[in-house]
Amino acid sequence: MKYKGRICLALVFLIMESIFLIYYYNKFGYIDTIEKMLLPILIALVWFLGKNYDELQFYSQKASENEKELQQIFDNIDVALWSFDVDENVAMVSAGIEKIFGVPRQKFRENPRYWRSLVHPKDKLLIEEKLGQLYSGKSVTTVYRIIKGDGEVCWIKDRSTPNMDSCGNVIKINGVLSDITDLKSSEEKNEYLAYYDVLTSLPNRNMLYDKFNEILAGYGDSDQNISVIFFDLDFFKMINDTMGHSTGDVVLQNVSRKLNRCLCEYGFLSRYGGDEFIIMLKDVGRERASKIAECILEEMSHPVKVEDCEIFLSASIGISVYPMHGSDIDTLVKCADTAMHFAKERGRNHYQLYTPDQGKRVGKKMMLANGLRTALANDEFFLQYQPQFNLETSEIVGVEALIRWRHPEFGLISPAEFIPVAEETGIIVDIGKWVLKTACKQNKEWQEAGLPNVNMAVNVSVKQFQHRDFIKGIKKVLTETRLDSRYLELEMTESIMQNSEYLHGVLSELREMGVKLSMDDFGTGYSSLSLLRYLPIDNLKIDKSFIDGIQVDENAVSIIKTIIDMGMNLNMNIIAEGVENKEQAIFLKKNNCNLAQGYLFSKPLPAGKIRRILEGRVVGNHKVI
Repeated sequence: MKYKGRICLALVFLIMESIFLIYYYNKFGYIDTIEKMLLPILIALVWFLGKNYDELQFYSQKASENEKELQQIFDNIDVALWSFDVDENVAMVSAGIEKIFGVPRQKFRENPRYWRSLVHPKDKLLIEEKLGQLYSGKSVTTVYRIIKGDGEVCWIKDRSTPNMDSCGNVIKINGVLSDITDLKSSEEKNEYLAYYDVLTSLPNRNMLYDKFNEILAGYGDSDQNISVIFFDLDFFKMINDTMGHSTGDVVLQNVSRKLNRCLCEYGFLSRYGGDEFIIMLKDVGRERASKIAECILEEMSHPVKVEDCEIFLSASIGISVYPMHGSDIDTLVKCADTAMHFAKERGRNHYQLYTPDQGKRVGKKMMLANGLRTALANDEFFLQYQPQFNLETSEIVGVEALIRWRHPEFGLISPAEFIPVAEETGIIVDIGKWVLKTACKQNKEWQEAGLPNVNMAVNVSVKQFQHRDFIKGIKKVLTETRLDSRYLELEMTESIMQNSEYLHGVLSELREMGVKLSMDDFGTGYSSLSLLRYLPIDNLKIDKSFIDGIQVDENAVSIIKTIIDMGMNLNMNIIAEGVENKEQAIFLKKNNCNLAQGYLFSKPLPAGKIRRILEGRVVGNHKVI
């Protein structure tokens, strides 16, 4: 390039010299001298051009190749370059425009305004507005839709810049077009996911919150009501666990349709998450909201059909009302959620209106949950033991380990309060391990002290029983405490029988280990009698609610007799719990129930007092009855 510059400079000087000589000699009449002078100059010029022809040809060819390469790049990129000469009404476009618009670029050359006919009807006003800005001298970026030659709708992004003359008039417009259909589709999908639930196509919580604020803004200073209904399916986890998540998804889709059928014209339905739905009712107070809740429960009573299977559903519902229970959507949802949980505590398949008292109880529940997480580490739990007696001999034959919690701030807290919270939070698994090990260790200490051997009954929750390391944990405790397995008795409630196949396998393995098994609170749950006869159960415990009715309720008496007869026929021992007076004990003994526990005999006691009972093998110095 440096050499080429020198060549051009020499040519310039040569031409300037020739012009000067022609002018000078012509002025003084030396024409023949001009001819003589020009001849060598022309010869020199021809010689120079001939000598450098190859180099000039090389640069010319290189420029042509660069032009072709640049054109090839323009033709293959996913954008279209265009230029429109306003005065000449001529358009130049790159080949990329054919890919974007789906029509030959010749059409744009023949008619520079042809592209406007392809603009989507809904975007034509936008285009006119942007063209107005262009002709006023502003650079603009326009996003609009076109209908391609094959009918496909695409999104276009056009960045245009005007060129002005010295008077401020637009003389040319240059632009770059790109197809952003995929990007726009992705944006729309992300926007949909941000505000809608994929499974049910219902609005999600983000849309719910926006809708609430929109309604509230429309109310101004008025005190109109907005009711919030919090809907939660009962036992939905069981459907997922037993029938699969795909079936659960179909159930949720059916539930969303059922809920829509119950809504009034002001109802706004959203999926809050999992099996939870929220209905927001504009201009609806608590009475009307209660009616809608009743309609929902009625609708849920009809089974959902999934393939060839009918699934029966129920739900728990909580209701809160603006502005009575809160001025923002978070507070209203929280209150409705609290009321929903109280509906579950009532036995499920109910609706519950929120009250401030519920909030206090939830606060205490939260306090218990937080305290339970540190209670084990801080040694706040301790065990007491309630003796079990033989009504014939008055001998103590076993004890039931009962956990107690001494809270550092609130003192003794009833197990009826903290055990449900422990089960709900899952902490019950760790607490259960501690109870099991502590009870087995205590029983072994009594044995090593030379005291009579007794059974140690330990309660086992459903969550413990379903834990994958349950059997392994039992074996580990028995090994570490060196307690013979025949002196360990595990008590379980009837709710544990929901998964019968798993239940039978675990119980059989425990029986093979020598561990005794008891069904606690029998008659209050959902036991299948046909299933019960196949399970390796050693003891049935009659619930205290039936014992309380011995002297006042003939139905309770009939149930107790039935349980005793059934247990004896199945070779099971029958234990009555909650025996509080001699009349109850005499009735039980008369009807062949020879094992019992309750305040008539002894309240739950610390280990030291149980030791003194074991030393005497009777309650004090007299017979039980």
